[in-house]
Amino acid sequence: EVLFYWVSLRWVGAGPATAPEPTAAAGDVLSVFGTTYGNLAGANFDPAWGQTTDAVAGDEYVLNNLDYQGVAFDAGALDVSAYEYLHVDYYTDDSTAVNVFLISSGTSEETAVALDVTTTGQWNSVDIPLASFTAVNLADVIQMKFDGNGTIRLANSYFGGVAGGGPATAPEPTA
Repeated sequence: EVLFYWVSLRWVGAGPATAPEPTAAAGDVLSVFGTTYGNLAGANFDPAWGQTTDAVAGDEYVLNNLDYQGVAFDAGALDVSAYEYLHVDYYTDDSTAVNVFLISSGTSEETAVALDVTTTGQWNSVDIPLASFTAVNLADVIQMKFDGNGTIRLANSYFGGVAGGGPATAPEPTA
């Protein structure tokens, strides 16, 4: 007698091999990070802000043990006022709360938008209208920040959609 067993293994916490492939034309986006459009030149993906988050940059921007983590646009403020939305692909197995912020110069010039983390174990994509960042001067964005808990994987973060007749200007992305 021969017995066959089918074993299905799932690597928990590793996430899928790749994030969704964006479809926007490269000339119509301002990429912050991602493999398709590249990383923004002069961006600091692990500024020393006193956070306990373990940030790992690679094909994805992985935030382990998230409390908060930022991206500082050290090469200069971004003028994203001509774009319509901020696109983010994200994946989590264990987070119950994640917010994304855009921050402009000045005192308390930031607005948080909550990501829907109720669907875990798969990549999720969101286009956040820039109008949602009500306290932010979109012509002077100096930082992006994430806060929450658990581990979150981020990919393909870019400004897209052309609201004002052409893409905004910013430093060129790097490969």
